[in-house]
Amino acid sequence: GGKIDATVALNTLSVEEALERSPSLSKLNESLMSDPMGMAFLTNDIRVALMTFRVIDEEKVCTEDASGRTTSRAGNGGEVPRPPIPGT
Repeated sequence: GGKIDATVALNTLSVEEALERSPSLSKLNESLMSDPMGMAFLTNDIRVALMTFRVIDEEKVCTEDASGRTTSRAGNGGEVPRPPIPGT
């Protein structure tokens, strides 16, 4: 369906493809041509955003069973284990 296709598209998108497909990113990229530092920040921000989509998708694969329900590693239906990071 549409949501799955969009997820696959985001997971396979490169920085260059994101710049080509998004008019607003493309315009911003053009405005930063004379600013190497700004260009570096922009491409890095895009890279982080794309990686975030990949990580979210990979987390779903690890925490959902075949029917799409969230499972736990212990198999007791409890909460999915998380790293000991405050606020997560």
